[in-house]
Amino acid sequence: MSEFETNHTYYISGLPYKLIEIGMIMSGIIGKKNADLTWNWFQTDGIYPQRGKTYITIKR
Repeated sequence: MSEFETNHTYYISGLPYKLIEIGMIMSGIIGKKNADLTWNWFQTDGIYPQRGKTYITIKR
């Protein structure tokens, strides 16, 4: 999975990989302990098609 703005890649476990398609936009919470090699998916906030990127606003 890659981050929305920077395209930084993360290796994440706990995702429903059979339901994920290339180009999907997912928003949620990930976390990892210092000793872990992969991040863990904890919560899904939203799932959007690739064409939705035009309408998504990032707030900081």
